[in-house]
Amino acid sequence: MNAVRDLKMQKPEPEVVDVSSSDKPARALIKTIAAGAPSIRVVYARDWYLWDRTVAAAARELFETGNVDLVQRRIPGLKRGKFEYIAIKRQAPKVQRAPGPDQRF
Repeated sequence: MNAVRDLKMQKPEPEVVDVSSSDKPARALIKTIAAGAPSIRVVYARDWYLWDRTVAAAARELFETGNVDLVQRRIPGLKRGKFEYIAIKRQAPKVQRAPGPDQRF
């Protein structure tokens, strides 16, 4: 009985898409985030440092507009660990109605 309840409570693993080896990773990042479901994880670079300024600017723009959270993760198994640069799509913001003239804040 508890096993069935535990199965229902488990969240599915988020989808992970790797665009880091794409010819145009910035464009692929933007398209993947636009088409993906909330919580999709897009790996847009793998290196010690984010060298590609175009993809860095695209990721920053997505973050500043509230579309993604940006994280990095050390790639396991490497002595001199490179990083994965990952954009995680946020949930769509809930729209709140502005108070009317007869409503107080």
